[in-house]
Amino acid sequence: MASPKFRRLDYPLYEALMRAKVSGSTYQILLVVIDQTIGYRRETAPISLSKFTDKTSLSRQGVIKAIKDAERRDIISVSRNDISAKKPASYTLNMDYAE
Repeated sequence: MASPKFRRLDYPLYEALMRAKVSGSTYQILLVVIDQTIGYRRETAPISLSKFTDKTSLSRQGVIKAIKDAERRDIISVSRNDISAKKPASYTLNMDYAE
């Protein structure tokens, strides 16, 4: 699937991104989740840790820490698969912007 040339964001999401008080690495993770979900018109997307590291240039440990932070803050939800299945976890953006 070809990468879209632009992202259409609802204005409430755009405002929520401007108000977000998160670290830079958590913000980067959030942008990847937005890219892979809203950018491709999906609610949920499987994203591997290597895709996060490639897109953000964060270390693997930095990616894991930022994902945990975003999940703890209820910005994203993560559906982890059985490790033996070797499938990436699926990520969903919390669309309740008031949180």
